[in-house]
Amino acid sequence: MNRRLVLTAVPALGLAALAAVWWGRTRELPIYPVDIPAGPNLAVTALSDTMLAERAITRLPLGEADFPTGAIVATDPAVQPERPAFARRVPPGRYPITIYKAQDRVALAEIRFARGTPSHWQMALLPGQDARTLKDDEVYGFPVDAGLGALMDVAARSAFLRRDAREQKRPGYGSSYDDIIHAPLEAAGGTEVMLKPLADDPATLAVFQSGWGDGVYASYWGLDEEDRPVLLVTDLSVIEDGNGAPSKQPSLSGSPESTASGTDRP
Repeated sequence: MNRRLVLTAVPALGLAALAAVWWGRTRELPIYPVDIPAGPNLAVTALSDTMLAERAITRLPLGEADFPTGAIVATDPAVQPERPAFARRVPPGRYPITIYKAQDRVALAEIRFARGTPSHWQMALLPGQDARTLKDDEVYGFPVDAGLGALMDVAARSAFLRRDAREQKRPGYGSSYDDIIHAPLEAAGGTEVMLKPLADDPATLAVFQSGWGDGVYASYWGLDEEDRPVLLVTDLSVIEDGNGAPSKQPSLSGSPESTASGTDRP
């Protein structure tokens, strides 16, 4: 799969300050969402545990997290914790996070905001992104270079950045992964954890193994008939056609990045 990552020069700001500037400059940009079919990967979120087992998929509740602002970030926390939040916001609240595993990998990560099954789906977009410009095999997603994904409120993003800034002042600092993520993740089994960056701050983020590793991964809003969010699902490109069993033949499919990302649709 060919992917292109464009790096641009940025002012010499701390990560927390840079995140504030980035979000402040982009939050008002328009977005252009497009309804997409509920592909077989997204559809598994509506299946019973028995039906999932028949497809070699396991549902695992990870816990609840607070979303006090309703602005949600999906990112590789060890590489781009300052990534902007999605343009669509949800009502502030405390919501359960669930992961779906297949082939001993995290295949999907889900935040549920309301009961029920979505009536339609849209790709989750950052401010300024236009889903109308995408080709059939392209998506907007977040790039992964440390084998991890995360879902969080911007309040948890701020807590993580503050913790990282604090750790950087300590002698022997290695990286945000080494000094913040590694120990809690390993203590939880190595594939997923609800991470609390600061002891004096209730903010938590869901951190999980990103499918088979590095790549670009898209998220999708499951919406009700009145366009209100029911689910947010990140597809980590492990399951194919809604089935978690290994493919009999290796898949050669892929797509180039679109704007800042790209991968196959679910």
